[in-house]
Amino acid sequence: MGMNFMKAVSDRLRQAAPAKAAGNRNLVRDLKAFVPAERSPIDGAELSEGGRELMKVLRSQDELLDSILREQDKMHRDVKQRKWDSLQKSMSQMRELSDSFVALDRRREALVGNDRGMYFEPGVEPVFSSVRSKLTRSKIENEALRSYVNATKDFISGIIDECYAGSGVCYGQNGRMVNSEVGSVLINTEF
Repeated sequence: MGMNFMKAVSDRLRQAAPAKAAGNRNLVRDLKAFVPAERSPIDGAELSEGGRELMKVLRSQDELLDSILREQDKMHRDVKQRKWDSLQKSMSQMRELSDSFVALDRRREALVGNDRGMYFEPGVEPVFSSVRSKLTRSKIENEALRSYVNATKDFISGIIDECYAGSGVCYGQNGRMVNSEVGSVLINTEF
């Protein structure tokens, strides 16, 4: 934090001390109103214009990732509980959230360009770290859901194959039943 900010808070506390002794109940309210008015490094006072814009984008991405993680959790529950209508709604919502995130990510990349040092400016780094950790968590959630769906699909396919083996019913690539009977076969008996 800047020295000016700390000095201003210190001066404000000294000014408020006599008022507190006199029973002024507005001291806490006055300090709360004063502190946000000052610009701390986290709020972007020491950031360049590009840094402030980057902070806005990163905060938006952070909030969007919270929504994405909630939706992923909901999708996982819907799959396990076989709530297919709810799953379709969640997938539609997830597409919208993902599209919004991609747009923000393009904007972030345009702001940063080749200056990766912007991510390590005071105030930017914690938000950037939060975004990265949430992205990693989202990737893990996606992988877990994909693994669960694939394992379940393989299990069910195995059961269906065992139950219907030799029944003469085959399924094509589109999932439709196809006739497996041989229509006409020409056998050369002259060998």
